[in-house]
Amino acid sequence: MNYNQRNRKQYETKMLFEHQSRIHMNCIRLSTANSYEHEKSKFLYSWNLLKKGENFITEAVMEKPFRKRCDIVNISKGYIVEIVKSESKRSQFEKEENYPLPIKFVKVL
Repeated sequence: MNYNQRNRKQYETKMLFEHQSRIHMNCIRLSTANSYEHEKSKFLYSWNLLKKGENFITEAVMEKPFRKRCDIVNISKGYIVEIVKSESKRSQFEKEENYPLPIKFVKVL
């Protein structure tokens, strides 16, 4: 993939999310609604993306009609990362069916 194609793919991926989410690229946003372990896992995954030179958004809110919040969106590769601890298989399946990008489920460390 050449430079222009990569930039176009990143732009198209970012446009799936609200403006407030898009402007915080490569920033790790925390939420007290999540457990310490969840936030630690989000930090470590984001850290590894940054070390590989990949761009990401954390706590990104999707544009309409989805309006869901994602733990991490890998802008460079075009996929969503959901950190899971006790989430049901049904909930994971629903996300896979309804989210606009492929999803990776990562267990809490």
